[in-house]
Amino acid sequence: MSSTNPDSYERERLGARFWVGLVLAAIACGVGAILAFALFGFAWAAWGLIGAIIAFVALAAAAAWAMDRRSRRRWS
Repeated sequence: MSSTNPDSYERERLGARFWVGLVLAAIACGVGAILAFALFGFAWAAWGLIGAIIAFVALAAAAAWAMDRRSRRRWS
């Protein structure tokens, strides 16, 4: 019968590569958030709230269209 003692199990450790990747991903998310808030703030200052929303919705729609077109070409 096998032991259920947790100390008897070999533990798989997360290596340094995982932690470096996690820290870099967190930094990239932080920088991306700062850029997104700054761009939205500049658009709000230039065009007002409704104009900024319209600009970012148009930007998101253009990005979605481009990605859909690229994936359609890949699977066709």
